[in-house]
Order: sequence, then structure tokens, then C-alpha cells
Amino acid sequence: MFKLLRRVVGLAFAGFAPLVAANPCVSGSLQDYIDLLAGCEVGATTFANFFVAPGQSGATPIDPTLIDVAPGGSVSDPALVFTFDANAVGVELFEAFFHYSVAAGAGVALNGASLALSGASASGLGAVTAVQDLCLDGTFQGGVPLDCTGTPLTLIAFAIDGDSGNDSALFANASLVDVFVDFVVDGGLFGAAALGSGTSQYATTASTPVPEPPTLSLILLALAAAAGLGRRTRSAA
Repeated sequence: MFKLLRRVVGLAFAGFAPLVAANPCVSGSLQDYIDLLAGCEVGATTFANFFVAPGQSGATPIDPTLIDVAPGGSVSDPALVFTFDANAVGVELFEAFFHYSVAAGAGVALNGASLALSGASASGLGAVTAVQDLCLDGTFQGGVPLDCTGTPLTLIAFAIDGDSGNDSALFANASLVDVFVDFVVDGGLFGAAALGSGTSQYATTASTPVPEPPTLSLILLALAAAAGLGRRTRSAA
């Protein structure tokens, strides 16, 4: 009886393994991350679907081969660190505008995000800004962060002459976060700006997975069949 139960339950879960497994995230360029087929993992969290989007008019795009990306944080608070080492003087304006997605693994949910700048400074009319748009359990439509199907959130980090700030937010458990992030180094008309790196970090929490309806039905059917077999065995005795 129990062999039959194990066999039916095993068949119920067969086919639910991922077809393509992501490798652990390693240091590389943003272009290397764009070239990843299955994305990469930090703990149980998968970062994938990287691509560069059109930026603002008049800005010089930062070459993705010159942007270093490294995993950071921890298993429960995974992060990606983007290193630019970009400097703008006077009317110079540099930008890195790109997309990626964050997916929680089995038994884990995403419930927070933060955006922080490091090595960012500005003088005069210069400014460094980072704007990160997040769509929870949905996707942005098109090449710009518009028409999000989930609840959108925006994080803003900045550095100007005499002031700076980072940003963070908590949200209800989500299995997927779609992200557009825009890093801008602007020298202004009369000034200068510099950006060392920016860190996008995510908070995770344990979640209780609910079996898919077909899987749950097969498990209940197996239990009912096992119970019926037990009753017939006792009656025959």
C-alpha cells in the first residue's frame, strides 16, 4: 500500500523540475549578464532578463562592457553591485538605463528592496541620480517602465552638492519583481559629478508553498486509494 502511495505521489511531482537551471552569479560585465540565457542565482533568488533600454535624449550611454556587475548581500538579502567609475564635468551627461527581473526560489518570497550609491559626489550644478522602478508580480510593457501590470514602486538615490540619500521599501510578498534602473551622472552647466557604484538589494522571507491544483488532486486521490485498499484488506481478513 505504501509503495503504491509513494509511486503515485512521486509521479504527481514529476515534471515540475525546472528545464534550465541558473548558475550562481559571478563577477562580470553588464554585457556578460545580458548574454546569460537562464540568468544567475544568489541563494534562492534568480536574476535574469537583462537588457539595455533607450535612455534620455542628449545623454551618452555607458557601454555595458564597461559596467562591472558583482553579486553581493547574503542568501536572505541578495544584491547586485554595479560599478561605473564614471565622471562628468560641465555639460557632460552619462547614463546607464537597463532592465532585469528578480525571481524568488521555492519556499522564498521577495518582500523588500533598496537602492544605494557608493562613491557618489557632486559639486556646483552637478548631480548623480539613480531611479529604480519595480513591478511586483507583473511585467513592464515596452522598452520603458510604463504600463506595469502589478503595483509599481519607485526608489530614488541621489548625490548633489551638499546632500545625498539612498532609498528602500518593504512590500507584500511577491514571487517576481520586474525592474528598470536608471543611473545618471550629470555634470550640469557648471559643475562636476562622479559615481563609483550602485547597489540594488532585495529582502526575502520564507513562504509556505501551496501545491499546484493538479498536484494536490493527485495527492488526495492517492491518499483516498490507499485508505480504500486498507479497508478492503481488513475486510478480507
